[in-house]
Amino acid sequence: MKATKFFAVICLGYTLWACAMEEWEAALDIDIGDYQYHLAEWNNQNMPSYQLKVIDYSDLPGEFILTVKNDVAEGAELLGWYAGKITTISEIFLYIKELEESMIAAHNKGDGISRSLSVIYHKEFHYPVSITSKHDANTERWFFDVMPLEEGVLEIHIGDYDSQLVAWNSQNILNYFIYVTYEVGRYSSSNPGVIIFTDVINGVPTSSYPLFGKGTIPEIFSFIKEEEERITNVYNGENRSFLHVEYDEEYHYPTQINTGIDHLFGSYSRWEITVTPLEQD
Repeated sequence: MKATKFFAVICLGYTLWACAMEEWEAALDIDIGDYQYHLAEWNNQNMPSYQLKVIDYSDLPGEFILTVKNDVAEGAELLGWYAGKITTISEIFLYIKELEESMIAAHNKGDGISRSLSVIYHKEFHYPVSITSKHDANTERWFFDVMPLEEGVLEIHIGDYDSQLVAWNSQNILNYFIYVTYEVGRYSSSNPGVIIFTDVINGVPTSSYPLFGKGTIPEIFSFIKEEEERITNVYNGENRSFLHVEYDEEYHYPTQINTGIDHLFGSYSRWEITVTPLEQD
């Protein structure tokens, strides 16, 4: 009799524990705030054009900026599966509802997986500032920022290029050691700087020089002019295209070149150049 009672207590305890575990595992916590209110307030502002900054703190953190015109994102096709999901504020609002509905549907099927969703909105402009969703141990976090769509500028400052080139050539420095640090990347991520150095004898590099064939000072002067034309051509009135050059006061070669396009996945390159004259033949 005692054994039967003990077994019954054990079974009851196990049943209660299993029910509690099932209830815990199937937890659903959704808080998207006053969604309809914020959606209506966002729409009332009639802001169809803006820049949207998106930061993804999920498994593969990333950051990108999109230009939105008339509620259509430029270059959205570059974003893979993001396209059509989080490329405009309107799509972000829709994405929130999709997440909510999919979580509720999965929860109602009783798969025993805990889920949560929370949304925070901008106090003044009412767009979603952050979305945090959890699916068991997996967490996705998105952060958003809306910026005015400002008129871009074209910044080309190459100094007195012609006189610097003439001054370099007049010295007839054909033998020198050139040391270059070079970095290229995008504003969301950059590649580590590359260091390249070589002797130049009679105007010819003595070792392989992979910087697009720009292994001598005359070639670097030519590169500046090529960049000036390229940067001018890509300027569209909305991006910030720039080229800045500085020169050595004694030998007049370019010591720094900064060039880039600040728009969408903006790109840039930075050059720092040092020349040490060698004994001339």
